Amino acid sequence: MNDSMELNQYLAIGKKWWWLLVLGLIIGAAAGYFINQQQPSVYRATTTLMVGSSNQAPNLNNADIRTEAQIARTYASMAQRQPILQNVVDTLDLSQPWEVLRAQVTVVPVPDTQLLEITVIAGSTEEAKLIADEVANQLIILSANPAQVQKNSENRQFVEQRLDNLRAKIVAGQKRLSTLDQAMSGSLSAQKVQELQSEINELEGLIADWENNYTQLFIFFESEKPLNSLAVFEPARANAQSAAANPLRATAMGGAVGLMLALAIVFLIEYMDNTIKTADDIKQVLGLTSLGRVYQIKGNTYHDKLVTSQAPFSIIPETYRMIRSNLQFMSVDQSTKSILITSPSPEEGKSTTAANLAVVMAQAGFKTIIVDTDLRRPVQHELFQVPNNRGLTNLLCAPRFDLKPYIARTTVDNLYLLPSGPVPPNPSELLGSTRMERLVDLLSNVADVVIYDSPPVLAVADALVLSNQVDGVVLVVQAQKTRIKGAKQSIATLQQAGANLLGGIANRVTSTPPQYKYYRQEYSTNGHNGSKPLIRLDTNSTPKDHTKHNYEYNHKPV
Repeated sequence: MNDSMELNQYLAIGKKWWWLLVLGLIIGAAAGYFINQQQPSVYRATTTLMVGSSNQAPNLNNADIRTEAQIARTYASMAQRQPILQNVVDTLDLSQPWEVLRAQVTVVPVPDTQLLEITVIAGSTEEAKLIADEVANQLIILSANPAQVQKNSENRQFVEQRLDNLRAKIVAGQKRLSTLDQAMSGSLSAQKVQELQSEINELEGLIADWENNYTQLFIFFESEKPLNSLAVFEPARANAQSAAANPLRATAMGGAVGLMLALAIVFLIEYMDNTIKTADDIKQVLGLTSLGRVYQIKGNTYHDKLVTSQAPFSIIPETYRMIRSNLQFMSVDQSTKSILITSPSPEEGKSTTAANLAVVMAQAGFKTIIVDTDLRRPVQHELFQVPNNRGLTNLLCAPRFDLKPYIARTTVDNLYLLPSGPVPPNPSELLGSTRMERLVDLLSNVADVVIYDSPPVLAVADALVLSNQVDGVVLVVQAQKTRIKGAKQSIATLQQAGANLLGGIANRVTSTPPQYKYYRQEYSTNGHNGSKPLIRLDTNSTPKDHTKHNYEYNHKPV
């Protein structure tokens, strides 16, 4: 279940920030392509060196190969240090210092071989080739000992002369042998055949001796090569390969980087955002029962906010009916007739929630009274379009409790409003008085449900003095606005005051889940699209005269 909740949260975050992820992907891809196009063309050339003896030497063994491979790694390190690179800069009269050249040169030994690859990147094919060959040349010069080189050179020249002489003798002998073989095929006397055969046998013996001497000299010649010698195995080619980055690859990498940055931004925003986001947070974060969610109401007028009477078959009224059902289920084992609606801070929608909840209660057949106890910023009289010249404050100050002059019947059947009345100088003292306690009891006796619209908990103490007088308290939090710290502080304060917290409502949720869209479509196909209001309200800004309302409370004044 927890994994499912986490997945839903991730999906909700993705749905919320998809535009930023797409934007990051597009910007990153565009930046990668643009940067790639601005880069100058570069070219690559590679020179290959062989370390030690030729792989054609008869006396080559595995120990020599391992030694030469280790020497190759040493040369690879030396090739990127100052002595070699500075000589390259001086020899080729390059404009850049050796430190810059080092970034252009890569020297790596080929695994399991005696080969060493020198790769250079430059602005032209010719420059790349020259630098690669010169780095190889400097390594060859560094690997040679002058005295030993001179001695080896003299020895090799002598051996090479002997090898050339033997090679010439072998070739001449083979030609003579071929001539003798041809002569033997003619008609000859027995004596002549014997002479030719004797000469052939002697010549074959000489050729065998010459070949044996040649092999021994060649072995000696190869053994004179030191293991740390270097020789060019493959020079850099003139048509060096372009090393420019692939535009498609650069674009893809840029897009990936942009997407990762966008993900990091989303993570940072969500991590730093310590607000209530969904109805699930009410239970998981605040520890309260989640009574439901209310989606953002379109329109800013009081007429628009009373959506339960204006569009009763739309999505939002259904969410209020679900909240009503949840409250009814909670009241099975205990009487919950009086409910206080409050919020942690101002402008979180608690007055609109109280009004619409009262409407759906009345629509269900409950005799409902909504009491505006927000004596500092009352709005219920505006929502229901009744006058506010008399109300709760007048009733509390009256010598007797006579509800009839102060409670107005709204245009919603079964719904009555006790407005706040004139703003008093001491709201908290008035709401915490004994007369207010008696009024709460009285209203619970004459109505099925009484809903109190209270000021915010953290703003003033009014909600606290009322919270322990009613049967239950509902906390309204606004999605993406109410801070977790403020909500928890409100809960702790209400609990300390002895309030019975029934649960919380997530208000002004911006996303609508698929099941509610299906609900709206089903009702639309049955002719209930919410376009025709169930109750008509006069949208004139001038409140109606309260004397035109009927009052149906048959009780004796107290």
